[in-house]
Amino acid sequence: MFNFTIKHWYDLETKQYIVEIPELNLSDYWDTLVEALSNLEWAMNLYFEEMSLTKKESNNKSIFYA
Repeated sequence: MFNFTIKHWYDLETKQYIVEIPELNLSDYWDTLVEALSNLEWAMNLYFEEMSLTKKESNNKSIFYA
């Protein structure tokens, strides 16, 4: 199980909600907090999918020593 910190705030200048997961270096923004969190969830899923694919690729490589 993973534990992540989700930070969020409203930017008065851009009038948008900003959300981030510092541990994964992921962030997103949108007009509503719900949309920003939804986009962050999508980004997090892509992040873990990419990590999973990278791990599978690295496990399939053979290392030869001379």
